[in-house]
Amino acid sequence: MGCIMAIGVATSNSILMITFANEQRHPESGGHEAGAAALAAGRTRLRPVLMTALAMLLGMLPMSLGLGEGGEQNAPLGRL
Repeated sequence: MGCIMAIGVATSNSILMITFANEQRHPESGGHEAGAAALAAGRTRLRPVLMTALAMLLGMLPMSLGLGEGGEQNAPLGRL
């Protein structure tokens, strides 16, 4: 489950980055070249991408530690 969640977060973050870069390439948004649009997307979207990934990791941490009664059964679900 941890791997599936990590892949899902990485996929959604990459889709957001590519969509933002494509928007930067349109003439209405400035019409940047591909390289400049990719750099602008990286600068603008890096913080939200890192926040999303960190939230997923911190959310899975209690499950992966397996603390509490019966936690050892759920612990493998939270490990990456």
